Amino acid sequence: MRLRNDTLLLSAYIGVMMKLVSTMTVKELLERYPEARAFFIHRGMLCVGCPTEGLHSIEDVARHYRYTVESFMEALEKTIDPADTVSSDTV
Repeated sequence: MRLRNDTLLLSAYIGVMMKLVSTMTVKELLERYPEARAFFIHRGMLCVGCPTEGLHSIEDVARHYRYTVESFMEALEKTIDPADTVSSDTV
């Protein structure tokens, strides 16, 4: 029983501490943050439902669509957590 409780606590801790990183795949992003679908659709990106969403990272997508990784990540973070908005231009 103790092992199970520790495992559950660890899972909860990892879930809370999970941050958005540019090396995560689009599939991982969409599984953790379903609201990110709107980000891609609004920008006319074909990532949602793409057969390679499990292979391409957020970094790959930013480069493919000719965004800087930094500006792309900033705009994506605002979509996922609008409370963290910073006064700068979005992608």
